Amino acid sequence: LLDKDHGREAHLAGVLAYERMIAIGIGTMGQRLLSERERECLLWLCAGLRVSMIAEKLSISESAVNLYISNAKHKLGAKTREQAIARAIFSGEINI
Repeated sequence: LLDKDHGREAHLAGVLAYERMIAIGIGTMGQRLLSERERECLLWLCAGLRVSMIAEKLSISESAVNLYISNAKHKLGAKTREQAIARAIFSGEINI
């Protein structure tokens, strides 16, 4: 069983993470960083599709999909695709 303080610690960790995201420019309400295509590519990645499947679904090349994902990672300050997805969700760029 989790003790009573565990919930408070988890909440505090969430608050600190949110404050850090705001400090580095992620998660500001009402501002969109990503293009529509970048958001689409991240959403399909989130759904478990591979780059080839995303390219086919959007009728674009695989290199274009990789470029959109790379641009999204850069704009979100993410090192990995997973981190980009998490930051996009957290900031409200994408909704799942």
